[in-house]
Amino acid sequence: MKAGKVSNKLYRFIIIQVVVLATNALGQVGSQRPSITNGSRVRIKLDSSPSWIIGNIQDVRSDSIYFASDQKTFPIKSISKFELSTGKKLNTGQGGKMGLIIGGIAGAIAFAVISSGEDGFVLTAEEAGAGAAISSVALGGLTGLAVGSLSKTDQWQTIAVQDIVLRFIPEDKLSTSRPIDRKKKIHRWSASAFSGKTNANVGSDIESSFNSNGFENNGFGPSTSGSSSKLFALNYRLNPRLTAGLIHSQTDFGETMGWQRLGSGFSYLGTPITSSANTSAFLLSLNWSHLNAGIGPAIYLISSHALNCGDRKNYKTTKLGAVAQVGLQVPHPYWPVSLEIKFQYHIVGNVEIGPFEFEAGRQSRTFPKTKVDFNHIFMGVGIGFKF
Repeated sequence: MKAGKVSNKLYRFIIIQVVVLATNALGQVGSQRPSITNGSRVRIKLDSSPSWIIGNIQDVRSDSIYFASDQKTFPIKSISKFELSTGKKLNTGQGGKMGLIIGGIAGAIAFAVISSGEDGFVLTAEEAGAGAAISSVALGGLTGLAVGSLSKTDQWQTIAVQDIVLRFIPEDKLSTSRPIDRKKKIHRWSASAFSGKTNANVGSDIESSFNSNGFENNGFGPSTSGSSSKLFALNYRLNPRLTAGLIHSQTDFGETMGWQRLGSGFSYLGTPITSSANTSAFLLSLNWSHLNAGIGPAIYLISSHALNCGDRKNYKTTKLGAVAQVGLQVPHPYWPVSLEIKFQYHIVGNVEIGPFEFEAGRQSRTFPKTKVDFNHIFMGVGIGFKF
């Protein structure tokens, strides 16, 4: 099996790992419990009632707490639960987590149903099922993020009842001279550009077709030049663990040369076929300090062009696929400028190119319609700017 081929098991592995990683990364992260001050928003439960009572602290005495909102007093010994609001939070992470879980379930069902059917004209049943599954996960995550980002709720932290008095700071003891917890500025937006190499089976598939259809071997046979890629990315950090981004890449798969004899002599004419891809994709990425990993749907515009061809045909095909990536940032993700290394696997599938009719003197050779595997790996180095 060729390196560019993705098996049934690999498709399933990618989907399962994305859902599991995203679910773990979007979990709630606890922090230290802050002190209680005048005006703090709290909620309490009394021994006599199961309902929460919400209000703002006015004062705390040795045996009672006072609410400023309705001038109520509650004996501390009657309080069964006490929670302090640490501020409002968006439910982006929770929504994204639920969306990924739902999308993963829907994607698994879609993969099982579609992959068991018949192959289509362009995609095999397995490729179509994998595309539907990956799209379901990405769409579920995006929908969950959107819904979660529209709602805000209090973020509550539990404080032991016996610690209420100890944690309270009276108004006359509040001062601007208290230590300030200085946090590093988080740059939400980032843009980066990459240049690198692409590893694909495009050239070898075209070479095989040249060899199978009567093109000459003048001592070294068909040949393929190297391939390269340029990639541009724009990202937005939704929270410390989750990033959404758009990428656009231009990939040159190189030139594959076949040969045909000119007349009856020992002169040959090169008959090159060049292939390229323009890719636009949306990725959801998880971040761990310097490392990140992401996956998302992609649209590919595949182009194959033949030189020294009488009709100079240029075949273009649009394909729906996916991109999976891992990356490294140095010196640190919070720095405004960083050096980045990126590895991507592009799931494109097979694309039909040809036929091409090549003429040399009085002779002609036909490169027939051929299925070419356009799955490829990108490895690149770039520079990123955060703002």
